Amino acid sequence: MDASVVLQWVSGGLFTAAGVLLLAARLPAAIDAWRATRWRKMPAVLQAMVLQRIGNSERYRVLVSYRYRDGDHGYIGERIHHCYDASGKRVLHKGVLNRLQAGSVIAVHVDPEQPHQSTILAGVNRHCLLHALAGLPPVLIGLLVSGHALAQTTSVELPNWSLALAGAVLMASVLVGAFSLRAHDRLVADVARVL
Repeated sequence: MDASVVLQWVSGGLFTAAGVLLLAARLPAAIDAWRATRWRKMPAVLQAMVLQRIGNSERYRVLVSYRYRDGDHGYIGERIHHCYDASGKRVLHKGVLNRLQAGSVIAVHVDPEQPHQSTILAGVNRHCLLHALAGLPPVLIGLLVSGHALAQTTSVELPNWSLALAGAVLMASVLVGAFSLRAHDRLVADVARVL
């Protein structure tokens, strides 16, 4: 087998694996955010908020604590949104912090089956979805590279339109990848605006 074909197999496999891992890490949060739209809304009292710097990095997030009751049981919630996470945009997280006031009564979404699970905001907007789908471009690129390697090692003839399709998939992958890089920062800005 030619060294270039081996390199294509290896790089195709690495791209695919990296994309699958990224999807596995991010997609569940978007699915949970979508499921939370069907949870019950209940009143909660904001207790504490702080802008936290993550380690020695330049990454920040807002930590929040709110108290709510479900029947005879009291719970403490800490989630703002399933897709909300730390980023390097301190000013955006500061905007989230500025919208939260201790003692304020807010509505939170509470899982009726597991009332200890709650979130202030629910739902999947385009930024949450793009952030969650960031692994899709490496998967598609990996499959394209592996498909090209497969075509070179077998006697299978690819149709003429397959090159145009591969180019379109590659271009779409690059666009999704570029937008997903900024999607998380936009999501944080959306959270600040909606709160």
